[in-house]
Amino acid sequence: MPILLGVVAWQIAVQLSRESDLSGRSAWAVIAPYLGILLAGVLWGVVYYPLVLKNTRIELGAAALVVTDWSGRTRTVHYARVEANIYALIKTRTDPLPMLYLLDSAGKRVLRLEGTLWPREAMDEVGASTRVDRTTFAEAVTYQQLRRAYPRAIGWGQAYPRVLSLITVAGILALIIVLYTVIS
Repeated sequence: MPILLGVVAWQIAVQLSRESDLSGRSAWAVIAPYLGILLAGVLWGVVYYPLVLKNTRIELGAAALVVTDWSGRTRTVHYARVEANIYALIKTRTDPLPMLYLLDSAGKRVLRLEGTLWPREAMDEVGASTRVDRTTFAEAVTYQQLRRAYPRAIGWGQAYPRVLSLITVAGILALIIVLYTVIS
């Protein structure tokens, strides 16, 4: 999101600096698509994060976890479905980020708790509630290392965030170019 907002703000500044060279078009007509993208990004941040903090929760039951996501949707994860309880510290630029992954018998992720939202004590409690022995890495690992060990636990985009960011920025720039061409 910060990259998106930066690119859009830069494009608005470039277009406004060219205001005298708009060939009779209004400056607003040129920057309107950029302002729309910028507004959508800001609204997403203003709406999404408060909803995460308000709605996200996990209730420990006798036979299952009841998981409520940021949008208020609820799903049930039965303990019998959990075959692996993985706790890892993920390497970041600053401090390692604690993560808990619950996987099914096929190694597919059924629940992920991130240390940015969940305290370690909550992760410990959720992991212990499954009654499945915990697998813990001896030292902090990268998402790529975790993906090699548990391929279906980590998505491609999470394992390769830089590549995903480049693809996203290229797509946004292509969209901006298309919108600019259509408006021109």
